[in-house]
Amino acid sequence: MRDLYKDYAMDSAVQYVILAEKAKEHGLTLTDAEIAENRVYVNTVLSSFTEEQLEQNGMTFDALEATTQMMALAEKYYDYFLENMDITLEEIKAGINPEEYKEYKTEYWYLATSKYDENYEIVQFTQEEKEEVMRKMQEVQEELLSGKPTDLLQKEYAGLLHETRTFLETGKMAEEAYKKACAKLEIGEYSALVQTEYGIYIIKMLNNACMDSYNAAVEEAYETAVRDAFAVWYEETKAEYEITVNEMVWEPIVLGNVVYEE
Repeated sequence: MRDLYKDYAMDSAVQYVILAEKAKEHGLTLTDAEIAENRVYVNTVLSSFTEEQLEQNGMTFDALEATTQMMALAEKYYDYFLENMDITLEEIKAGINPEEYKEYKTEYWYLATSKYDENYEIVQFTQEEKEEVMRKMQEVQEELLSGKPTDLLQKEYAGLLHETRTFLETGKMAEEAYKKACAKLEIGEYSALVQTEYGIYIIKMLNNACMDSYNAAVEEAYETAVRDAFAVWYEETKAEYEITVNEMVWEPIVLGNVVYEE
């Protein structure tokens, strides 16, 4: 792991240097405000070390400032690259079908008509027990629609769950009966009693056109496209440079092996 992280550190350093060089080629510079902010950061870093530690590792204000300014310039070029690439959100959206991400946000009240045994297998209540649960849920429905607060209902009916559930229409996060009931509901509307394999629900529709999953899918696809585009560009650009490493300095370094003597 030390060797892997050491390789990663070198790869990152090379990338920062190349991006900083590209920034200079495109006339990008740090503003006075950015330079001032960077100096505050440098002083903060230096203040976390003792004088003895600074002497041992050779870290000085000028050296650290030069390095962090180079890194800031590299990051500025990366932002410039993103602004000028030919990938747009509109293109990404065109490749993702919103219907596949149709999502419902619901609120529900629930009493179980089954339980798990010691082997974690579903055991159904008896028919008589199920009828009693149905009777209770009918009462809950009447009182709920009359405006009775849920916390009072939960005190009155032992085991009554009140939760929210967000799920994709095409997903498996809700029972089929639950999904079918939701497909008929308008925002703010309550369902009739919904019997599933596990219990009985009363469902309230909060949002029948939720786009959270779709937007997340678009964002993820966009970020992936950006990373891929940058990776291709960087590998092509890196090939233009002759990269040498001062092995006399680099080879003896072992990550995690720095010891500050008292």
